[in-house]
Amino acid sequence: DIPVSLTLNDIAGNTSATYVDPISQTGDAIDANLPVISSVSIPDVEMKVSDTVTVTLTVDDDGGDTYSNLSGTIDGFALSNLSRTNNTTYTAEFTVTHGGIDVAAIDDIPVSLTLDDSAGNSSAIYDAAISQDGDMIDANLTVVVFDLVEGMSSDDGQNKFSVDDDYLIYIRVPSDPDVALSAGEAAWNIWSGGGTLSEYSQIVLVGDAAGGILAADGDPVGAATTTAKATTAVTGTAIRWSETPEGGGDLRYNLNSDGVFYAYKQAESSSGVLSSTGVLWRDDRSTRVDWAANPNAGQTFSEVYLEQMPAGVLTSQGLV
Repeated sequence: DIPVSLTLNDIAGNTSATYVDPISQTGDAIDANLPVISSVSIPDVEMKVSDTVTVTLTVDDDGGDTYSNLSGTIDGFALSNLSRTNNTTYTAEFTVTHGGIDVAAIDDIPVSLTLDDSAGNSSAIYDAAISQDGDMIDANLTVVVFDLVEGMSSDDGQNKFSVDDDYLIYIRVPSDPDVALSAGEAAWNIWSGGGTLSEYSQIVLVGDAAGGILAADGDPVGAATTTAKATTAVTGTAIRWSETPEGGGDLRYNLNSDGVFYAYKQAESSSGVLSSTGVLWRDDRSTRVDWAANPNAGQTFSEVYLEQMPAGVLTSQGLV
């Protein structure tokens, strides 16, 4: 029931008795309160590309309602997976992606968030920045390109992967698999330090024409698998991009963790032929040096394969 308390006055100033009979109906719910976000927090730790960060939202007592439609960003990253913990606590997540805004540990992290209650009322925008001492956000990977179409690769003067950096490595190959890989020209720089590459880096195979890389039968390269690869010296890892999810088919590309990359073509009537190879990085000619962790482990195919190079990347690397 909806409580009522009303009086009326006549022209002479006489006041009626107070009317207090409640209104009793089945569909007249009244929601007179907006959700209130009182604080937002994240762990006080360093965050890198691909990290998923848990966000804790403290709200005024929701009275048993379940809030939804969390909208907004933290450092420009959209939030998802809103979950109610109790009347005053909700959690959500955001993932740090390459190309975002870097934030130093001592700097404040911008926040802009709203919540809705079940009646559709939206909270005021919560925009108090997060201020902590150890929550650096490193949202940009160092780009390195190995262009096996033109036989050119990035040159930063050192050409050595550093344990202090994380990398976005593009491997550009001809979209026509009958065109051999090109490496070894004057502008081809073999890098070193591959043993420092970790799960915070990412390696992307890129074609050089619209439509992507096509196998002999016209099928596109369609899957990426991460497979164990044993050698005589150590057990390392490899990344394979192939026409089929199983890693087979009549076209596949393989990158060993010691920096050897090769294209492999297989005709229907043969067991397969090695098309061409290129050395992207090398640390020791006598001993295989594997990366610290497979950069593409857990990545989806769309994250590690592009039909063409993103605009501006080759120019930024001085390769055009």
